Amino acid sequence: TGMSLPPVVRLLGWLALLMLQGPLVYTVWVSFSPDMLLTPPVADWSTRWYAAFMEDPQWSRAAIRSLVTGVLAAVVAVPLGAMAALGLGGLAGWSRTVALAALLAPACVPAVALGLGLLQAAHGMGVAGGWPVLVFAHALMGLPVGVLLARIGLSDQVAELEAAARGLGAGPLAVAWRVTLPLVAPWLAAAAVAVLPVEDISPAAWRAPTACGCWTRGGAPCSRAPTAPWPPA
Repeated sequence: TGMSLPPVVRLLGWLALLMLQGPLVYTVWVSFSPDMLLTPPVADWSTRWYAAFMEDPQWSRAAIRSLVTGVLAAVVAVPLGAMAALGLGGLAGWSRTVALAALLAPACVPAVALGLGLLQAAHGMGVAGGWPVLVFAHALMGLPVGVLLARIGLSDQVAELEAAARGLGAGPLAVAWRVTLPLVAPWLAAAAVAVLPVEDISPAAWRAPTACGCWTRGGAPCSRAPTAPWPPA
């Protein structure tokens, strides 16, 4: 049986949720602006920015690629996060603390620093700009989400039900398929949804560096020496 929370706690929880959703709601509101500058519409609303987005092939291709990359990243990050959460359940003491810190480290590093480090490593291996490295990068950034949500799903109650199923003669596969997975599935679905927004739909994210390390502009070849690992302004 669940314990009822005090009304003040529930009110604070709803206020925190509304504050977290505020930027998203404001962004959607501003997106219907009819002006050249993105100002919140009041009297007149327009879908001009959505039409411009759909009519620009560069943005359309980037959106499709980003969606595919986000889905692939979720397919990689969520199962790995679930398996890592299961592995953490078998650890105790400092070993669990160290393993959990290592798994959550990508969430503690600024995205710019992590991206530049991955870009330099990928460029050194000659795979920068390819699908595998993009999926790996976004799966790495989404892994902490998968670990945390899977740990929430794998509560003490799940462990008790697993023990009960084993006591009734169920094998490891039957316990995992009929007990653990149905209980954890909602949390894994939430993790998959949370990993998707990590992907960047900016067309600049889909420009590949040339052999000299420079970033191309409109597909034109670059012959100058590399001066920075990121696209110039």
